[in-house]
Amino acid sequence: MVPGPAGMRCPDCASLRANHLYKVNPLHVIIQSVIGVAAGWIGAMIVTMAGFFFFFIFFGAAAYGAGVAELMLKAIGRKHGRIVEVVGAASLVAGGLVPVLFDLILTHSFVMLFAHWAELLAIGIAASACFGRLKYF
Repeated sequence: MVPGPAGMRCPDCASLRANHLYKVNPLHVIIQSVIGVAAGWIGAMIVTMAGFFFFFIFFGAAAYGAGVAELMLKAIGRKHGRIVEVVGAASLVAGGLVPVLFDLILTHSFVMLFAHWAELLAIGIAASACFGRLKYF
């Protein structure tokens, strides 16, 4: 037993090792990336089908990003840390940009980027909500 500030503790509890919630396995990062890319792609397609429906863009995208973050947390066993936050938001952005970039490649015109302003706005809002949910919950 090791004396601690609040009494006696076992040697494992008294050690200064990192908490197991912050030890992220590379498999967790891969799982989270797959979920983020798929969810970003689906979210961008939903915004494309919904058109310029502002309610979904401003409120639905934030709720969608928070829901994707919760799905990611459940899939990786509620692990936390900077890598989880960054990979979650970045994979959501990458998945959301796939349909937009695909359309830009097909049209050979970057002027079409302005036609996708709703998708880009929704991707940004969803990614920020995803990052915030992964960071603070």
